[in-house]
Amino acid sequence: MSEVELVLLDQNENCTVYTIQFLSDDLNEFEKFISKIRADATLDNDYRAIARFIDQILDFGALERYFRPEGKMKDSVVALPTIKSRLRLYCLRLSDKILILGNGGEKKTRT
Repeated sequence: MSEVELVLLDQNENCTVYTIQFLSDDLNEFEKFISKIRADATLDNDYRAIARFIDQILDFGALERYFRPEGKMKDSVVALPTIKSRLRLYCLRLSDKILILGNGGEKKTRT
């Protein structure tokens, strides 16, 4: 089993945003996502849309309407963005005030 730690990315009175860092890895999960996306210039607009969603979440909280449900309802896994996009960023939405950003990538299957 890998050891992990929670890494604070940003916070204000509306929301605290974390990511996960596997101690055996050099990059945290959100940094891994960004490095994959930056390597493909065709995904730049999709990445900017996700960045705008993250800014809105920091401004207004991790409200359910910003996310696409993924997995089982009880596991709190959600994805950004809710709009049509080639990218998915997987997250754990624990409440309106706590969000954990994970990793993601280009969506290859049809919804």
